[in-house]
Amino acid sequence: MNIQQRELYQKIQEFSFDVSFRKRLARENNWSEEFTELAIAEYKKFVFLAAVANQPLAPSEVVDKVWHLHLIHTHSYWQEFCPKILGKPLHHSPSKGGIAEKIKHQEMYRQTLESYEKFFGVCPPSTVWNPPHLYLANEKKPTLSALPIPTISSWKKIYNLLLLNSVIFLVAGCGAVVNPLNLPGPTFLAFYGFLVAAVFVVVKILRDFLNKPHSNPLPYNPELDAVEVGYLVGGAERAIEAAIATLVEKEVLKVVPSGRSLEVINAPTDVSELEKKIVDLVGLKKNIREIKSEAESATKSIEKKLLNLGLLTDKKGFNQKAFWNSSLPVILVILLGIAKIIVGIQRQKPVGFLVIMVFFFSIMALALLQPPFRSGWGEKFLQQLKQRYTTTTQTPMALALFGYTVLTASSPLAELYCILAPVTTSSGGGDGGGSSCGSGCGSSCSSGCGGCGGCGGGD
Repeated sequence: MNIQQRELYQKIQEFSFDVSFRKRLARENNWSEEFTELAIAEYKKFVFLAAVANQPLAPSEVVDKVWHLHLIHTHSYWQEFCPKILGKPLHHSPSKGGIAEKIKHQEMYRQTLESYEKFFGVCPPSTVWNPPHLYLANEKKPTLSALPIPTISSWKKIYNLLLLNSVIFLVAGCGAVVNPLNLPGPTFLAFYGFLVAAVFVVVKILRDFLNKPHSNPLPYNPELDAVEVGYLVGGAERAIEAAIATLVEKEVLKVVPSGRSLEVINAPTDVSELEKKIVDLVGLKKNIREIKSEAESATKSIEKKLLNLGLLTDKKGFNQKAFWNSSLPVILVILLGIAKIIVGIQRQKPVGFLVIMVFFFSIMALALLQPPFRSGWGEKFLQQLKQRYTTTTQTPMALALFGYTVLTASSPLAELYCILAPVTTSSGGGDGGGSSCGSGCGSSCSSGCGGCGGCGGGD
């Protein structure tokens, strides 16, 4: 940039959008606050490029959304931004449609990306700027976003209706037989079993409905590395396992099968916070159990990122909205069972089967009522990843998605099986392969953990 361009860029950066603009932009596009700020920052960069470039440029889809909203704020755009900041009008010219126009705009978009790298010295963020071959790729194709989407208030009405129906079902079910506490034992057990099944279905529907978001809240599909995918699948422990696999693949760590331990063989470069923590712990001669325990604190940033992407459930928000409401049908059924047990005892009737049924239902209810780990969108995205990487040769990603059982004898990182597989003891000593791979790797894996990997794949 020359001096005049630097001054213009600084003026554009200093231009401020008010809170109402930011909130509307985020609300209308279902963007997070963080992504909204990024979109505005990239819009300012595009406007600068459009002002100084000697060729027509085209914005990305995200930038175009910011530009459209700014144009609606006519006073800010035409009386403040263009004359006082840019020093000239900057018009938005829509495409006329057709194949020729599409080709022309794709070329303009490619020139925009080239100008971006030339002026800013970095590649534009892929979260805002798609690759050139994807520009206008979805133009005029029907998408779910084109369908009418219920508003928040309508979703609340649906939720309340489901909850009300579940309560009515319980009350009506009990009232239909006048007094279920007077039913004979076998009849009541059949009635209670049906009620339990119905409540499980209703509560599952309610909680799945509340497990938002159900679809991608961002205008792009997130790109996750193996460690982040590991956290999405199995939390901190799986993320740490994927990070260890990544470090072994990078030849920063080496497996020592004889002691089920790791060893630092090269100084780490370009590693994440979690990977650095693991290398430090390995340097301190920590075993795998200690590494998993002490490295967990370094996964907080991964958890935060996945929450921001809408892939994990916001447990605090989920509890506040859903816990007690969706617990109501469960509590009613448990109380009904307890009441019948008390009546049966008073009438000196056998209640053993009912006690067992209520006990197991209560245990299952505790599990059912726990906030889910992944959001509805997180579950869908995880299934997409598993389909995408079903036959992957990238061992860290395969390990993150499918666990240590992928570390077969043919795997490039087969030795890791000796580290990650749980140690079990053999009840018999006759078979040389009878020991678990975890404890039996000491003598058999000096030339590689092929045998252990094969054992793991066959369990």
